[in-house]
Formats: sequence, C-alpha cells, structure tokens
Amino acid sequence: ATDDDGTCQYEGYVTFYFRTSDLNATVTIGGKTGYITDYYPTQPPSCGSPDCANFTLPIGTYSYYASSSHEWWKGIVVVTKNDCTTKFLD
Repeated sequence: ATDDDGTCQYEGYVTFYFRTSDLNATVTIGGKTGYITDYYPTQPPSCGSPDCANFTLPIGTYSYYASSSHEWWKGIVVVTKNDCTTKFLD
C-alpha cells in the first residue's frame, strides 16, 4: 500500500530474554505464550534470536507476565510499527 486508508494493520516484534543460566521461563503477552529456554549472559540477543520468547504483535501497549520455577515478572511493553523491542527479565 502507498496510502494508509485506515485498514492497514501494522505489527512489531518483542523478544524476551534473561541472563540467568539455570532458568527456563514462560512468557504470556497479547494472548500468546512463548518460552525462554536459554540465556544470554553478556550481550542482549537480536530480535527473533533462538531460545528467547519471540512475539509478533499488532502495534500497541501490552501487559506481559512471565514465570519460571524460581521467580515471576510482570510489566508493560510498547510494540511499535516494524520495530523490535528486546525485554530483559531481571
């Protein structure tokens, strides 16, 4: 499309990760569930990296909830058009 007539639906991306080696986590956002199965100890991962919880969602503001066998996290993340947000669970 060259003009936005109001019918276009834009998406963005969110990648959740952590740095702790002994955890796996379940992440729920926008009615979808993903899993973190490994960690990134030094550098943040790229969008869509393996072993992260990766989501494609319509643009907007979302509440998320994540849990492992040891802890839980919750918060807000903003999904922007054609962009990726990496969210560190600390």
